[in-house]
Amino acid sequence: MNMKYLIAILFFSANLFSQSKGFTLTANVKGATDNSYIFLSHKLNDIIQSDSAKVKEEKATFKGKTPEPNMYWITSKKNENPTLIFFIDGEKVEINAKIDSLGKATVKAGSTQDDYKTSTAIAGTFFMKRSEEHTSELQSR
Repeated sequence: MNMKYLIAILFFSANLFSQSKGFTLTANVKGATDNSYIFLSHKLNDIIQSDSAKVKEEKATFKGKTPEPNMYWITSKKNENPTLIFFIDGEKVEINAKIDSLGKATVKAGSTQDDYKTSTAIAGTFFMKRSEEHTSELQSR
C-alpha cells in the first residue's frame, strides 16, 4: 500500500516540476515602424525556434511558454545574428531599445536574467583588467 503512495507522489512531483512557465515579453523599440516585425528566437533541444510580432506604436509583444530558464534573443530581421541576448524563466520581460542599436537595450526579466547580467559584468571587468595588463606589458618592452 505504501508503494502506491510513493509512486503517486513521484508521478505528481515529476508533473509539477516539468510544466512550462508562461511569459509575456514586451519590446519597446524606438524607431521601429508600424507593421514591421521584431523576431524572438531561442534554441531548445538543438533546434532554433522563432516567432515574430508586428510592431504597433514602437511596441511588439510576445506570449509564450518555456519549460526551463532559457537564452533568447531578438532581432529586427529574420535569421539575423543576435546582438541582444537575454534569459527568460517564465516571468514578465520588458525590453527598452532603439531599432538601430538593439544590442544596447535594457532588459528587465526574472532572476536568471539578473544572474546573467551579474556574470557578464564580472567577466567584462576581468577581461578589461586582463587587457590593460597585457597592453601595459607590451608597452614596457
